[in-house]
Amino acid sequence: MQVETTDFLVDLADVNRTKTRSSHCSTTEGDVLVKVEQFAFTANNMTYALIGGATGWYWDFFPAPRGWGRIPVWGFGKVVASEIDNVETGEELFGYFPMSTHVLLKPVKIRSDGLHDTSEHRAHLSPAYNYYVRTLANAAFDSESKREIMLLRPLFFASFLVHDLLAERAGTGAGTVAITSGSSKTAIGLAHLLSTHKFGRCHIVGLTSERNLDFARGTGVYDRVVAYDDREILTSGSVAVADFSGNSTLIQKLQDTLGNRAALFCLIGYTHWDRRSLDIVEDEKMVRFFAPEQIRKRVREWGAREFDRRYNEALQAYIRHSRGWLHIVEGFGPKKVGEVFERVSRNQARPAEGNVLSLHEFADSGHATDR
Repeated sequence: MQVETTDFLVDLADVNRTKTRSSHCSTTEGDVLVKVEQFAFTANNMTYALIGGATGWYWDFFPAPRGWGRIPVWGFGKVVASEIDNVETGEELFGYFPMSTHVLLKPVKIRSDGLHDTSEHRAHLSPAYNYYVRTLANAAFDSESKREIMLLRPLFFASFLVHDLLAERAGTGAGTVAITSGSSKTAIGLAHLLSTHKFGRCHIVGLTSERNLDFARGTGVYDRVVAYDDREILTSGSVAVADFSGNSTLIQKLQDTLGNRAALFCLIGYTHWDRRSLDIVEDEKMVRFFAPEQIRKRVREWGAREFDRRYNEALQAYIRHSRGWLHIVEGFGPKKVGEVFERVSRNQARPAEGNVLSLHEFADSGHATDR
């Protein structure tokens, strides 16, 4: 089968420069063609682009013309053609997709609950990112939660793993856990876990911009929320910092403020990508978080089924909590995708907003392109 596909491309030398491209893709033996129906786009995807620019890692998932890349996104797709016996047309998959209308997969290790893509260009990448859930066989993927799953499942993955890392590394030694970019969805997820699964008697402090103070306080997950320029930002006790900002100026300020009271700095993301630093020196107290490494460790220790059980249980609780503050906005078509990309890349997205997008002009139900 051959289809015309549309790709949303990002300039590898300047992630703020984008374009769309039309091309054709065809199935051959062993292929499964998936229509990418909807995907979430958040600040986390900008982190992928920035880390990809420095390491090349995230750009390897989905090939693009020389000098350009396709940012990976998490979403739902539908099988529209299959050249293998045990994957049927019409099946729904959840997983890592390109910002495109279609993608070709080469599935192996096909089980009732999921499959792995073994396309040659992905062979060196983490298996966790090459796995696709067959949603009908997984009770965690109920139809009423699909939009929250797209938005929160991949973000909360980081929240869940960082919580695990902090519990292991900081333990009871930190009286306070300070979380930068406290209005971001991943930070809120971490604070939610800390508030419901505390290690020791830690005090949870959210750090955010002045404009987002009220929102962060309204989520109900922090013991205290303060602005970055608050002079009494962190005044006493031992502190573990979970940094989602990547802002080297802010990190330096916190280092100077805390001195030897710093139990740990865990560097996670780049929500402040315009002020990011990729050359921070790591040591026993300054640790750069890398999700695949923590996944491998826990799957090895807990087993894959137990890992999934713990994660899905925690995610479902977080989805229920998010319905008190998360506003989901859907958009369809390349123009809308470009508008949302520009807003997120300029750090202009509202913290309560969650964008669920598609490069297709219309939803399957025939609804209008923006709602």
